[in-house]
Amino acid sequence: MRHRRERPDVEDGLYRPFADIIAGHARRQPDKLAVVSIAEDRGLTFRELARTADRISAALHVRGIAEQTRPHRDPCRRAGP
Repeated sequence: MRHRRERPDVEDGLYRPFADIIAGHARRQPDKLAVVSIAEDRGLTFRELARTADRISAALHVRGIAEQTRPHRDPCRRAGP
């Protein structure tokens, strides 16, 4: 019989949403670096990353894009600037 390893990113055998994982890290270790940009020589803590994700989520919500909405690319729209 195989035993499932306990992992913080797995809940009842299903993967948790990435936002939930980031929020959990932000609660437990808010000042720890989450991501680092070598090119810009700067990083974001889990607190900053969670706040940025919340702002992006709010902006998408205002535009009518709800949670669990799949991204859609308009095939008629041209790419580029």
